[in-house]
Amino acid sequence: MQTSLLYPRLRAAHFLSLFGSARGRGLFCFLVGLLLLGSLLPGLVQAQTFANPTSITIPATGSDGPGTPYPSDITVSGLTGVITKVTVTLKGYNHTFPGDVDVLLVGPTGQNTLIISDVGGTTNVVGVTLTFDDAASTSLTSPITSGTYTPTNLGAVDVFPAPTPAVSSTVASLSVFNGTAPNGTWSLYVLDDAIGDIGDFSGGWELSITTTSPPTNPCNTLPAVTLVFNNSATVMGTGIPTITVANTPGQQFQVFGGSGYEFVAVLDRINGYEIRQRDENSTGVFTIKQGGPFSITVRDGNGCSRTVQGILAMQ
Repeated sequence: MQTSLLYPRLRAAHFLSLFGSARGRGLFCFLVGLLLLGSLLPGLVQAQTFANPTSITIPATGSDGPGTPYPSDITVSGLTGVITKVTVTLKGYNHTFPGDVDVLLVGPTGQNTLIISDVGGTTNVVGVTLTFDDAASTSLTSPITSGTYTPTNLGAVDVFPAPTPAVSSTVASLSVFNGTAPNGTWSLYVLDDAIGDIGDFSGGWELSITTTSPPTNPCNTLPAVTLVFNNSATVMGTGIPTITVANTPGQQFQVFGGSGYEFVAVLDRINGYEIRQRDENSTGVFTIKQGGPFSITVRDGNGCSRTVQGILAMQ
């Protein structure tokens, strides 16, 4: 009981000592900023696991040939962006001669890689679960035990029966899927390439995919800026247009296109310094004091803004 009472007191004291100083408050604000940044970028990185728990018999009949189902499929949907990482898990691996087994993964856009080929020799495997990850520290060896390994091919490229596509490379690597679209049908082709032995993946298989999307940019469409002088509208685009207005004291103009407006005009230059008129409001109505260069910034409700420039010519 004393420990349970003392522990929160120590934590509170530690919190105060950490964040009570100016440096601590700065650290606290930085951490809060990171949390807010993460909340503003939903879906930037996605990671999801998909599974097909149906057992894969190796082979389908007899003691050599393709497994069943052939292929075993997983349908991926709902992911955005492009793939940055793929891992594969084979569940409940049993076989009396694992060196006979070849496994090929094919993605929805056609890329493929060997997961296992000719690995394990003659030592039986019973109830083994294998995860394949390019970032693993070791490749698969004999005897095969449960764990995480890099995709491993110990032989030449095996020929899989139709409808399997041609194997892309003897180099087994899940990075072949990086940069491709994740959604669609992923197919696992399992082959026993020699007679005399049988097995299965009793728990089927799983596919884990990480994708990255570009940050959502709410300012892809910037405000369109329209100025109205003496009932004549001028749409501001690229370049620096010259706008001629009557030299009438107190003349006003109005800006449209957003919910907040800022008008900056250069009134004079003295010894390299500029004297400026700066007005900001939510109505977009501004009074012209004199001619010369100006800029107008229009802000919309999404926090986006657009600044245009021009020259006022008084006559």
